[in-house]
Amino acid sequence: MPPSPRTICSDPCPPAPESLVISSEALQKSGLPPWAPFEDTDKWELVNWLINRVNKTGTDEFLKLGMTMKCFQLAYKSAYSFFKKINTLLAGSLWHTETFSFTGNLLDENGELTQNHFELCTGNTCVYDEMWTADWWWEMQVYEIPSGGIVCPVILASNKMLLLGFSGGHQAYPLYLTLGNISKCVCCKSSDHAKILGPLMSAGSNRMKLICVDGVIRWIFPILAAYVGDHPEQCLVACCKENRCPICDGFLFPLWSQLHTEQVLHLKANGHHPPEFLEWGLRKVFLLFWAGMPHTDIFMCISPDILHQLFLGLMGAKSLLVYLGLKHFKHGWEYCNMSWSLLGIISGSMDPQVVLALEVFHSHKHVLIDLGVHEHFNILKVHSMQHYVAGIKRLGSADSFNMESSKHLHIDYAKCAFKASNHCNYIMQMAWWIQCQEAMFINKQFLAWMSSRRLIYLVDSLCQMSMTGSISTN
Repeated sequence: MPPSPRTICSDPCPPAPESLVISSEALQKSGLPPWAPFEDTDKWELVNWLINRVNKTGTDEFLKLGMTMKCFQLAYKSAYSFFKKINTLLAGSLWHTETFSFTGNLLDENGELTQNHFELCTGNTCVYDEMWTADWWWEMQVYEIPSGGIVCPVILASNKMLLLGFSGGHQAYPLYLTLGNISKCVCCKSSDHAKILGPLMSAGSNRMKLICVDGVIRWIFPILAAYVGDHPEQCLVACCKENRCPICDGFLFPLWSQLHTEQVLHLKANGHHPPEFLEWGLRKVFLLFWAGMPHTDIFMCISPDILHQLFLGLMGAKSLLVYLGLKHFKHGWEYCNMSWSLLGIISGSMDPQVVLALEVFHSHKHVLIDLGVHEHFNILKVHSMQHYVAGIKRLGSADSFNMESSKHLHIDYAKCAFKASNHCNYIMQMAWWIQCQEAMFINKQFLAWMSSRRLIYLVDSLCQMSMTGSISTN
């Protein structure tokens, strides 16, 4: 049995410096109201409505109306001065864009190689639920991380998307990053802003200091633990073709070896022709973001995609539903609810002989291929489910890595941001818009915290006055 987290993290840690703790006393000493730099709560609510409901052009027109100037008497008369005021709010990490250029292998009309530019913005029963209940976390904490260090599992998610249906082919490739330390009930809500960005390579090896919510500084090791994506994304990360399994060679074992895959791709990049390149169905992907990451095996990081493989895959197959006499739905959440109902019906009611027959079939089905009865059984959505048990034991319950979460994030971090831009140089405008939204979110949370503090203080004062007899309790 692995040791408890309290035993693992027993090393003393230095307290957080006072300068890093935001307190209400500091705000009171400054003489500013909690909704500063705005004059009162009414103006704060107006700003909150404008930043969430009106684009930049509409904000500029609204602020320049004569009625707005007379009735509201705002200190800002245009969108420029309005967003200049927003930029003074306490914000999270600063958003910026960086351009990367890659030279392709095709020639353009001038006979030169093409270039593409990208912009990145304990008991007998073990219950697997959150990521910290799974095997990977315990193995990493006990055997890989030095005593006193904290495992910080990094979860990546990506999905190619069109920004608008009629946007002239404008596409985005968002990459979302979150932590396994955050509960899935928070992490799966895009409104809770549980997605972060940060460096991984050096921090995973050399550790980094982080202030926890209890105000104590701890050494953490951010390690890539899971990658969330649909089948095309998984194959792109695993550098294999889409008719292959991104985790194994098609027979469950052995799993793909990260070291051997790196060696084969390195030989191919240097002009050699290793036979494994064609045998394994690899792609010509030579810039591997996961190469050299400490304590990471990218093929073990690929998590089950229950949205496309299970809900919209097997449960959404029309032929199966017609055979069973079930209704065909249009949305993934309807198949999710149907799966819960079927699981409750099937669980514990299946004859053990049926389970044994399935095991015998899967262990001897290669005979049908050898005799030429059937060409193959490479049904990817069926094959992928055979990795579910191992994946859940390794990383936790599959709903923590559902693609539905990243699809909701597309709305907040990509589509709404694109609509707020003028569709020219939109990546930089999208990054700036997201930064404004995060600044407003942080200050809304701060105001809610301040309101709760004042309410608690008022209740305590009334209780003390009641005990001393200063007020009547009747």
